[in-house]
Amino acid sequence: MRLFFLKRILLFFLQRWNWLKVAFYSIYFLFLQISNNGALSFIDFVVITFVFFVAIGVIELCQYALGLLFSERRYIKASLVLGGSYMMLAALGYYVIHGNENHMSTFMWNTEVEASWSAFLGGFNRFYWTFFKYGIILFLFKQMLHSIRSRKVPRDDMNSGKYTDLAQENRTLTLKSGITTYMVNIFRIVYLEVKDEITTVYLIDGPPLEVKMSLTKFFKQLPKNRFVRIHDSWVVALPYIARETKGYIYMNHYNDKPLKLGKPERFSEYKKWKDSNKIS
Repeated sequence: MRLFFLKRILLFFLQRWNWLKVAFYSIYFLFLQISNNGALSFIDFVVITFVFFVAIGVIELCQYALGLLFSERRYIKASLVLGGSYMMLAALGYYVIHGNENHMSTFMWNTEVEASWSAFLGGFNRFYWTFFKYGIILFLFKQMLHSIRSRKVPRDDMNSGKYTDLAQENRTLTLKSGITTYMVNIFRIVYLEVKDEITTVYLIDGPPLEVKMSLTKFFKQLPKNRFVRIHDSWVVALPYIARETKGYIYMNHYNDKPLKLGKPERFSEYKKWKDSNKIS
């Protein structure tokens, strides 16, 4: 019973992750305004709001870069995102504060301190690192929720009597991605995506695997009581479906990647499964 409620609580948090972040940002914005409530003019309020949105941008860029780094193992792109965002914000900040006389420069900069690059970067680095740490905390918290919930899924499937033939066989697939061959357990596959005859395998952990094989051929190797085709471009694992919203499916571990449903008459197996499980 406790595992049931834990699973439902984790699912609630993961499905509403973006709304939870909006709530966190809103509370933090209110905190900023309250802490600076001493005789602030309207222009001061605008400056604080602008700085707040820059801070949110740093947090979101951090989470995106960490996802590229650890979830997709795209190290070069992650480095370019972090390095490029840092340099762009630093150059823009220096120009806004020291490029000409404006209210933001007088509000944020002590005129007794020399307006040099070294002095500016000292303050900017503290600002950037502060909100970069918030991004790390949010990323780790989301990964922790995913990790806890993913360990329950196969066990729940087996306890409920579903997919027992797969549990007994411990089915694995031999996949060649590039020059490397992988042995992948089907319980780890969340969904498949095809583009130009290259099928990308998205797993519950680790980087996606690109396999030179058509989705139709790949789908024939998979058990039909666990995987269904929902579109010309996608095959999904039924246990990892999080929700369906406005013609899109959202998968656990990939809640930020909506998968568009194809026509029900062409992909009827998903509709049959949805009707039998009373999914709305």
